[in-house]
Amino acid sequence: MTNERRSRLRANLQAPLFLLPHGATALVETQTENIHVGGFFCYSEHLFVPGECLKFLLILSATAGHANGTGSGRVYLAGVVEAMHVTVGTSKRGFGVGCRVSSYRVLPEASLTTREEILAALVASASTDETGRSPAEDPFEWRQAAFRQGS
Repeated sequence: MTNERRSRLRANLQAPLFLLPHGATALVETQTENIHVGGFFCYSEHLFVPGECLKFLLILSATAGHANGTGSGRVYLAGVVEAMHVTVGTSKRGFGVGCRVSSYRVLPEASLTTREEILAALVASASTDETGRSPAEDPFEWRQAAFRQGS
């Protein structure tokens, strides 16, 4: 029997993931190793600090939802995560990062193919909600909308 510290079931899922540390202008590109209802685990060449908040863009395949041939066949989730734990020196793939999702939203269907498009989508998704309002205009309502989307 293993001593498992995780309280939630995880699905082994490798999906493209882009992370943007606060104040950064360059994306960290990686992929998830596994996901669960409250977050994900990935490896990164960038060292994050536990407690650090990051913007993220996760790209999921949605082929079942696009059987009629329309759309990109992808679902884009953008939001904010907190780096909960970081493992150092355990993998040749970089640092292990366990992230907890604070808020997220599904972006309108798009075809984000370049790093510049992904960076622009991340910055825009974190600065407005689905009504186009920014958090500065109504910070309490914006947080409540993010909470409702995440539940």
